[in-house]
Amino acid sequence: HFVVNDALSAARDFFSLDSTIKSAVSMTETYPYGYENYESLGIHCARNDDDHSSSGSNNVLCRGNKNKNSNAISATTPQKLAPDSKETFSIGPINPLKSKMPPRQFPPFASPSFAFHLSKYFEVMEQLAQILFRGLALALQLEDPEWFLREGVFDEGHQCALRILNYPLL
Repeated sequence: HFVVNDALSAARDFFSLDSTIKSAVSMTETYPYGYENYESLGIHCARNDDDHSSSGSNNVLCRGNKNKNSNAISATTPQKLAPDSKETFSIGPINPLKSKMPPRQFPPFASPSFAFHLSKYFEVMEQLAQILFRGLALALQLEDPEWFLREGVFDEGHQCALRILNYPLL
């Protein structure tokens, strides 16, 4: 209970920081974790106040231009989409050698408690996953209740990530 509240509080504090502090560790081609927002994704939106849907909400014209080879919005084809102005911050597994993922990074000027509480929450969620995997093995009547937890399946080498989200008021 306290772990969840502490992580939520740390997340709120983090997202209230200046964008230069939050983006000190950003998601890149070589680091799949860190901070990201719709600007960093290359999505630029403009409201079209003259075009109202039947629900009465404004449509938004968005163009993406980050990577023409990805599944991102086409740079040349405008599409009407709802705005997704969320911010995210994510971390990966604790053991970079076993997971073959980059080591965790946290913005240097964010509160030290941010790294601590996010890492602790990740650890507790890993423990919960282990309990659920044991339950699944028992429900499937597998001979070994640790079958899903064996070396190389869900151990310190997993590639799970924790992502926190913030949807600012529009």
